[in-house]
Amino acid sequence: MRILLTGASGQVGGALRGPLSGMGTVVTLDRSQLDLSLPDSIPRVLSKVAPDLIVNPAAYTAVDRAEDEVEIAYRVNAAAPGKIAAWASTRDIPLIHFSTDYAFDGSGQRPW
Repeated sequence: MRILLTGASGQVGGALRGPLSGMGTVVTLDRSQLDLSLPDSIPRVLSKVAPDLIVNPAAYTAVDRAEDEVEIAYRVNAAAPGKIAAWASTRDIPLIHFSTDYAFDGSGQRPW
């Protein structure tokens, strides 16, 4: 099994790397390879990696800067997971997503 693990250099991603390695080959991509702040680039990267499972603990977590960097926080924490989920669902590929406490109601409207 080929497992794509996003955010592998973060706290949650780092903790998941070992346990996931017992399930198959873990593929990790750094920000230069998979930039979640550029959601439109995600489907191309996912197609190239061709994972059997996606585990997405990556997030914009700079809480102190989020109010000033609203757009990037939105792209990373809402738009990017949406692109990942859409890509995965059309291919019947399981996605495990770890959410931040970002409130998003699915309407496409930002909650602020």
